[in-house]
Amino acid sequence: MPDVQSLLPQLSKLSLGNLSNITKLGGKDLGEFAHLVIDELCGLKAFPIAQYGDLDVKSLVNSYRAFYKQVVNNDLKKEQILSELKNGGVAEDKSIVLCDAIISRWGDVRKEAINNSSAIGNTHLVDFDWKIHLVLSSDKIANVQQSKLLLNLYVTEPLDPTKREEVLVELTKEELDQLLVTFGKINQTIQDLKV
Repeated sequence: MPDVQSLLPQLSKLSLGNLSNITKLGGKDLGEFAHLVIDELCGLKAFPIAQYGDLDVKSLVNSYRAFYKQVVNNDLKKEQILSELKNGGVAEDKSIVLCDAIISRWGDVRKEAINNSSAIGNTHLVDFDWKIHLVLSSDKIANVQQSKLLLNLYVTEPLDPTKREEVLVELTKEELDQLLVTFGKINQTIQDLKV
C-alpha cells in the first residue's frame, strides 16, 4: 500500500481547485448535493443541473467527482478527507457533511472504480456454445475434409443486461491451437501475478 502522506500533495494538486466554491449552493441541502454527485459518479443517474437553477454547478460537480474518486482510490481515512477539504478552503461544518457522504457511499464508489479500471470494453461474456463441423467439400474444392470449431459467444452490455448479442467464431484446427496457446500464456501471466 502506498504511503498516504506522499499522496496528499498530489491529491491537493489534482482536485482541490474548486472545492471552496461549495458556498455557491447557498441554502441548498449539501448532503443531497454530495449524494447526487456520487450517484452520477457511480452511473446511477445524471446530476440534475436544472434543479440548481442559474448556479454554475457543472464545474463544482466535476471537482467533487474528481475529489471523491481520488479519496477512494487513495483509500483516505476520515481525518485525511477532512484535512484535504480544509486545505481546499471548505468550511468545517460543510466538510463534515461532504465527508460523511463519501464514507457512507464508499462501497458504491469503490465498486465503480474497480469496474472502470478493470473494464476492457463494455460488453462481457455471459455464455458460450460450441460445435465441431466437418467440411467435406466446397464449391471450389471437391474434397476438403477439414474440421472446424463453431464457437457461439453470447455477450451483453452492462447497461442493458437483457440484450444479448451472439458472436459466431469459426476456427480451423490450426487457429484453435494458436488460440489455446494464447490462453495458456494469459493463464500463466495471471498465475504469476497472483504470487
